[in-house]
Order: sequence, then structure tokens, then C-alpha cells
Amino acid sequence: MGQAQRALDDPQGDLFGAAESVGPAPYQVKPEHVRNRLVDMVETMRGASAWPWSASRVKLFRETVWPYLLGLLDEAEAADWRAKLDAEAARLDG
Repeated sequence: MGQAQRALDDPQGDLFGAAESVGPAPYQVKPEHVRNRLVDMVETMRGASAWPWSASRVKLFRETVWPYLLGLLDEAEAADWRAKLDAEAARLDG
């Protein structure tokens, strides 16, 4: 068997190096950034007499954005923010 054939028969190693040698750790969302975003949303909602966003954006916030952001906080703080969002959403829905 030739050299080229032996090279093809060898199991392929990790193309990107070992896990411990792969650059910096992935970005972790900072809780203060999550809080700032939630503050902006709640303040916008409080300042409005009707939903300040389109129906599709409200649906996106309710189904995706708010659960994601709240999932980044600890349970107690997330429950507090959820109550604030729910109260304003109920007011705007009414």
C-alpha cells in the first residue's frame, strides 16, 4: 500500500483542534443587558395607550423574545419581570 493510501485509511483527526485549544469561551449574555432591554420594553408599553408595535411584533415578543430574555435571568427576577410584562400586556389588550 502506498503512502497516499495509508493517509486515507487513517481516521481523520479534529480539523479545528481539541476543544480546550479553541479560542475564547462563547459569549454569555450579561444580565444587565437583559434588564436594560426589559426596562425599555416595559417603559414603552407603560407610555402607550395601545400596543406601540405591530401585531406581528407583539406576537414575536410574546412567543419568542420575552421567554428567551426571562430565561436568562434567575427564577425570582424572571417572575418579577413576567408580572410586569403581563400586567402591561393585559392593560394594552383591554
